[in-house]
Amino acid sequence: MKSTIIAAAALTLASLTSFANAGTITTYSDLGNFQNAMGTTPMSLETFTDQYRFPITTGVLNSQTNLVTSSGPAILPGMIQAGVTYSTPIGSGNFFNIDCCANGTPFLDTVTNNGPLTVTFDHDQKGFAFDSGYYNNGLNVTINFANGQSYSNSFAVGGWRFYGFTSNAADIRSVVIGGGTNGFTFAVDNFRFSNTVAVPEPETYAMMLLGLGALGAIARRRARKAA
Repeated sequence: MKSTIIAAAALTLASLTSFANAGTITTYSDLGNFQNAMGTTPMSLETFTDQYRFPITTGVLNSQTNLVTSSGPAILPGMIQAGVTYSTPIGSGNFFNIDCCANGTPFLDTVTNNGPLTVTFDHDQKGFAFDSGYYNNGLNVTINFANGQSYSNSFAVGGWRFYGFTSNAADIRSVVIGGGTNGFTFAVDNFRFSNTVAVPEPETYAMMLLGLGALGAIARRRARKAA
């Protein structure tokens, strides 16, 4: 019976999470305003190492990447900050690169228009931000929430600009970045994110407690019947 109750509890919590509404996204074009919105949330800044390294033949870049590249030095574990995985569909040529040099520093990009950049967080986020300099028309951003819903927006571009996003529910699970008229492309630098575990909103706690209370009542009824 114990294992049945535990399984039911897990299913109930999963259901409650899926029913929760996604947060409301606010966008920012200024770093200072974004930082004010994030408040005391500690932020990590990813600058994508100190020089060019390409191509990233695995299509995946994170803190565990250990890869000898054909151009530039190897990418070693620990060079990329923990907490985020950057990925794109595997293609040919320089389809995924740490390139150089946007505003004098390396940045993450694709040259062959193979696909968008997907950024997956280890923990749900309250907000994230990045700089982008698009060489095609338009920037497309799709944010995926913990409950399976998503938010999409498009931005006009011209030169390198700052793009920031916050959710009032701290429920950002991943983001897809791309755009352009000739296939998906991306160029991203100075990626900001929080490496702390997001705290659920009060209403989410309330729903969890209600669900656990109901499970407790079921368990007590079963115990009385068994006696």
